[in-house]
Amino acid sequence: VRSGEIAESRIDDSVLKILRAKAGLKLHKSRLVDLNAVAEIVGRPENQAIAQQMADAAVTLVRDNGRVLPLRSSANGGDDVVAVIFTDDARGDSGRTLERLLRARLPSATVYYVDEASAAWLAPEVLAAVRQAKVVIAPVYIVPVPGRGARGTGGGLGMEQSSEDLLKAMLTNAGAKTVVLAMGSPYMASDYPEVQNYLCLYSTATVSEISAVKAIFGEIALRGTLPVSIPRIAARGAGLQRGLSWKLERVGQR
Repeated sequence: VRSGEIAESRIDDSVLKILRAKAGLKLHKSRLVDLNAVAEIVGRPENQAIAQQMADAAVTLVRDNGRVLPLRSSANGGDDVVAVIFTDDARGDSGRTLERLLRARLPSATVYYVDEASAAWLAPEVLAAVRQAKVVIAPVYIVPVPGRGARGTGGGLGMEQSSEDLLKAMLTNAGAKTVVLAMGSPYMASDYPEVQNYLCLYSTATVSEISAVKAIFGEIALRGTLPVSIPRIAARGAGLQRGLSWKLERVGQR
């Protein structure tokens, strides 16, 4: 302003814009958030609906070998499905909504929860079930944690060793019929370049679990694209596009 590069009125206009924004939020009356009211406000049905729309739109089909997806529900003949849910704590909430929705469509589905404490001793039983199954679903709940670096060479976040060994064994023995769901970081697949069917959900939130099940059963169109490049897997902007007719075509072929 002093050098004449911009007019003082330009500053006035900007300040007025900011003050109007603050007034619109009533910050001149109350500058603090009522923490007790957050859950009620954020949890409103209209907000949940928007969150679900965002989660559905974000689903990205990165790899699809054409042999597995979409799954058939019991109403459409059904598929013999084994789900192996990889999580940091098998006793936690991760995967519970996904399991419930999966069983609603396929009551006969077999579900395992695997964490570092259980992966090694569960491995023989899980691999036997995987070999017998027609389709294998592997949701991986990996969330970035400070101090936990990647052991893989591709920049993935790296599961604990016994869980990693089990997933690699599953992909070695049944890779063509296994669908890996990245419920947290999309980078996890960079440690598993042999994965043939790969869906990115980007989140462990309930809405993403709902989207995951809808996606693997062909109940939503898949339009998402990768916001990042995944080493040895796909470049930023990649994403296989699938409309709802995809479900009719694939199920009809079976």
